[in-house]
Amino acid sequence: MITAIIITLVLGATIFIHELGHLLAMKLFKIKVEKFYIGFIPIIGKKWGETEYGIGLIPIGGYVKPEDKNFAGKLKFWQHAVVVLSGMFFNVLLAAMILLILANVFGLVPDIKFLNIEAGSFASRVIVPAALPFFAWIFGLPLTIYVLLALPIPEGGGLGGPLTIGKMISDSYQIGLARLLFATAIINISIAMFNLFPLYPLDGGLLIIDFIEKKIPKLSFLIKPLKSIGFAAFILLIAAALGSDIWNILLK
Repeated sequence: MITAIIITLVLGATIFIHELGHLLAMKLFKIKVEKFYIGFIPIIGKKWGETEYGIGLIPIGGYVKPEDKNFAGKLKFWQHAVVVLSGMFFNVLLAAMILLILANVFGLVPDIKFLNIEAGSFASRVIVPAALPFFAWIFGLPLTIYVLLALPIPEGGGLGGPLTIGKMISDSYQIGLARLLFATAIINISIAMFNLFPLYPLDGGLLIIDFIEKKIPKLSFLIKPLKSIGFAAFILLIAAALGSDIWNILLK
């Protein structure tokens, strides 16, 4: 029961921070947001101002629903790019902050420039900045993000779906808080990178389509096939991840 709660909290936090990035970017550009939900099949919802905030029964995703479905067409390309990329940025930001907490709050002895953590299955080698005190974390953030993007996948990592993620969280929780925090950072950066795939309807695909519409309209005839091909590839990718889950967790 406790493990299930931990899995739900980690996934919920990852989804929340991603959707929060989108929400704040939309608010920044005065886009009216109708709904902000974490999870699907709504069970709790409350309206504050123009937006209804809520939680769904199934914590495997979330959404920010603008009042105007065609809001992207009313924004400049760079503005829409900010809205699209803000979710990914917030995930990377959270992951970077977690690594800085591991380095500074947990009292790990710092190197001159980096902290090398070696703890068996914790990770073959994790490198995080640890030259600055925690209160000055913001100055080390760009370097942390750079290192995080090059971070090796922990043992057993690779293509996987919700079952793989759940098992990763469960196993990490059994080892201890430091491992759980590290797993949360890995999950956040993985979600960020996955959303950057240039496949519709992922954030990367939406950005490419908007770029064509606004910057090279002569190629707008490509938008429909890009959406169709992208969506088909997206479905195949999800199916492959679920297949990997079934094989590695249920059948092996």
